[in-house]
Amino acid sequence: MILSKYSHIIWDWNGTLLNDAWLCVDVMNKMLSQRGLRTITLEIYRNIFDFPVRDYYLKLGYDFNDEPFEKVGMEFMILYNKRQKECSLQPGAVFILDEISKLGLSQSIMSAREQSELRQETVELNVSRFFTRVYGLDDHYAHGKTGVGIKLLEDLKI
Repeated sequence: MILSKYSHIIWDWNGTLLNDAWLCVDVMNKMLSQRGLRTITLEIYRNIFDFPVRDYYLKLGYDFNDEPFEKVGMEFMILYNKRQKECSLQPGAVFILDEISKLGLSQSIMSAREQSELRQETVELNVSRFFTRVYGLDDHYAHGKTGVGIKLLEDLKI
């Protein structure tokens, strides 16, 4: 089996295990419309989303001379968090997590999601049992997750 050469699987959360891209588009389109900016489709979102998230906002037409990134970034998170419970896991995610667990492989999450919210979501969606470590960011601004990844690898002794 192809997984036999691995001992640990590191998952991304948003958009990978959690089916939330549609919500990200919906929330962002509300914000864009309020500012008179062009809205996006799911396809556009998938093509332009990037880290740091600040760059993604610039691609959407935000001008941080008009309003600071921290303000619009927090607005997005507030709107997203109000509706986050509408999201579910990707189809087949629990099956795959369970099958990998049965193979004896440990699993972790590394995410740009804020740490306490990420942990809570894994509990609420009943998948926390699959993960030996859950690593998110310490803020809502998703500057990137390189540091989180390095810390995770260090803690896993990989």
